[in-house]
Amino acid sequence: MDNFKVKTAVMWACFSIIHLFANIMLKKLEISVPVSFQSMSTATDLFWVLFPILMVVLTLFLKDAGSRWTNIVVGLIFLLSNIAYLIFFIISTSIPLIITVLLGLVLLVLITISAIRWSKYRQVVPTK
Repeated sequence: MDNFKVKTAVMWACFSIIHLFANIMLKKLEISVPVSFQSMSTATDLFWVLFPILMVVLTLFLKDAGSRWTNIVVGLIFLLSNIAYLIFFIISTSIPLIITVLLGLVLLVLITISAIRWSKYRQVVPTK
């Protein structure tokens, strides 16, 4: 198994755990979510936790090129949507949630950069 695949899968698993933690904090701190986020709040609770777990599976089982491009595209989509959440939490001045989303953003940046650089570090073993 490729070392980059394992590292990327672990980062997706950590991202899923961070968002599970953020959802729990959101409920416990009783922060009101804006109307634009409320309509998708219930669906996104599951999405933010389960989709990264699906990405763990896809990263490990897709071929290298498919796994690389899937991680780049999904990483960028998640990065943009997390920036929207970060802006909301900055406006609501919820420090624990700001820190949690920032940790998620760091992981997403690492996932995306790792996927972009994937082919550079891929070692080709010559066949005889």
